[in-house]
Amino acid sequence: MRTSNPCVYAGGDCTAEGIQLTPVATLQGEVAAANILDGNEAEADYTGIPSAVFTIPVLASVGSSEEKDYEKYKVIFSDRSNWNTTRRTGLQFAASKVILDETNDRIVGAHILGPHAEEAINIFAMAMRLGLRASDIKKMVFTYPTICSDIRYMF
Repeated sequence: MRTSNPCVYAGGDCTAEGIQLTPVATLQGEVAAANILDGNEAEADYTGIPSAVFTIPVLASVGSSEEKDYEKYKVIFSDRSNWNTTRRTGLQFAASKVILDETNDRIVGAHILGPHAEEAINIFAMAMRLGLRASDIKKMVFTYPTICSDIRYMF
């Protein structure tokens, strides 16, 4: 987070790193502070940073959207419009797309459209950031009926 002036550090919207989101700016501020105090050894880790568009329905995403290296990934698309957790909210449209690296069972991207997508995407972001396998997430027991309880059926 050090600028061309060795006495100045920057984070947030004025940097070219990461995406322009408040949690990313907070992460960059923490990295800048650590570097000021500890001698420029910390680096920002942008793995698994989720984002959401707060439309109706909400669209949330994290990671790859499959544009690159799609031939080595498995893409699972689910139309969730008729799932109970969508129907009970009264919304008409819901879907998910999960991108898996089958060689190591890791989630490399997730995109969710529908009710409470802004919350459910955090589970995928956590899995990516912590290096959890898709099979680890499938073992989870979530409260029902919530969108998080649907995650295990999205891939």
